[in-house]
Amino acid sequence: MTESAEQLFEQARKAYLGTDGPRDLAKAFELSRQAHEQGNFEATRMLGTFYEDGVEVEQDQNKALELYKEAVEGGFAHAFYNMGNLFFKRQEFQQALDHWAHGAECGDAYCVVSLGLCFEEGRVVEQDHAEAVRLYEHAAQAENPEGQIRLALCYRDGLGVEPDALKMNELLEAAKTQNHPFAWYELGRQKLSGQESADELKQSPAMPYFQKSAELGQVEAMEVCGEVLCLSKDPDYETGRAFLEAAVAAESPRAKSILAILLASGKGCPVDFERARELCEQAASHGEPNSMRMLGLMYERGDGVEADSETALEWFRRAAASGDQFSAQKLQQTE
Repeated sequence: MTESAEQLFEQARKAYLGTDGPRDLAKAFELSRQAHEQGNFEATRMLGTFYEDGVEVEQDQNKALELYKEAVEGGFAHAFYNMGNLFFKRQEFQQALDHWAHGAECGDAYCVVSLGLCFEEGRVVEQDHAEAVRLYEHAAQAENPEGQIRLALCYRDGLGVEPDALKMNELLEAAKTQNHPFAWYELGRQKLSGQESADELKQSPAMPYFQKSAELGQVEAMEVCGEVLCLSKDPDYETGRAFLEAAVAAESPRAKSILAILLASGKGCPVDFERARELCEQAASHGEPNSMRMLGLMYERGDGVEADSETALEWFRRAAASGDQFSAQKLQQTE
């Protein structure tokens, strides 16, 4: 029996999200292509994302725009959101705003949130926090998790509204029920004093929140879980390093710094000074002081590099200037 376009798209969606097992992007691409050819416009939009990002196919933003336009013309308004995002990446902000506005008029809540961000940041339009809040409220009332999160942050920071912790948490809880990763992370963060050691954090009520958030892709949560699981007294290197590698793939300087420590010390993995140095250099280029300090130590000791006291001192100076106390003390002893 031939499967319908709707059935093919549902299978594509599940393969893309990993609902019934590991994510299978190749399968998602092929199924979305088949569903698109049979006239499913949700699949047309999904297929556009593959071309936009260059996943499973050569990247082609013009092809992506063609597919998004076809989806919109077929009545699938959410493709306006994708079109706006693509123009935003190109820094064609007026084009982005126009497409989000069209999508908002068609009732797409994600477009409404994007418009709200334009008013919040004053991009293309005059900055207007009250208008941003109004748009976020509209999206939140439609149970859109991004709208709930943005409105929660407004109540947290007093942006366009009076600060209100109760309303903030109500919105975070609503977004959490839809498994929004930031909601899990922020609610977990509220359960901490901020002074916990790695071992204390591992046993805290916040840890399950952070792990759930990390599993859902929140980079900050991946950093926390990776550090706690790898550097506590009873480490789980396999799980912790997987979180760190995922955060490194998302270009997290903090995760690069922590993973470099593991690679240089051989904790839970073979010693790899070369990769440790590369990660430290990448993190240091983003101002990460721990990586600067580690580079100083590597050049001082000759770990994977030719020992060079002048280069070591330069890294210690940069780390100290970024607030690293160990490096500051090191300089006092040597200069």
